[in-house]
Amino acid sequence: MNSHLTRKISLFLFLLSSIICSQKKPITIDDILGGRTMWGSGSYNNLQWFDSGNKFSFVRSNKETGSSDICEYDIATGNESVIVSDNDLKINKDDKPFRISNYKWSPDDNLILFTGKLPARSLKTGGAFYLYDIKNKKFSLLVGSEKEQSNVQFSPDSKMIGFVRENNLFVLDIRTLTEKQLTFDGSINIINGQFDWVYEEEFSIISGWEWSPDS
Repeated sequence: MNSHLTRKISLFLFLLSSIICSQKKPITIDDILGGRTMWGSGSYNNLQWFDSGNKFSFVRSNKETGSSDICEYDIATGNESVIVSDNDLKINKDDKPFRISNYKWSPDDNLILFTGKLPARSLKTGGAFYLYDIKNKKFSLLVGSEKEQSNVQFSPDSKMIGFVRENNLFVLDIRTLTEKQLTFDGSINIINGQFDWVYEEEFSIISGWEWSPDS
């Protein structure tokens, strides 16, 4: 079964079991299929499952600072904990905390990639992108936004990041910060690594490239 579908089903069953245990009124089929809100405001923003399937991360707003933290929810224990606080997301000590728009975990769960949302009519994430090293607690800017980057993805071995710039494919070595351009024929008529706007707008088909399993 598709892993994303499995995780969605697991989350649904988890939430459903929590609801059943926490309320006295039995839940009917009409409640489930009729769209009735059964758990109020208990939703999770930007939820992402870990590969183990035993926990997931989500973004929780920090009311004191107006910024956000990345938190972890353990399915077995029901405990929540902060993985990355907004104060961790500063390049310089006096900087304002970074506002989280989009994030994704590296395959080895040791790094978090932060990207922005590209301008109007675009569903693609991109712009400048940043990296947070969990072990070393280091937040850094990898690629600035002087030129538009999109479809940013970790390699399976977590050592590189691939992305599209000006309709060409690039790879960035995370350790050395060395960029390597893979295609050179990108133009207004030749698009590498992404689909034209009609696919994105009408069918939500965004990324036109994938890593090979061996990176």
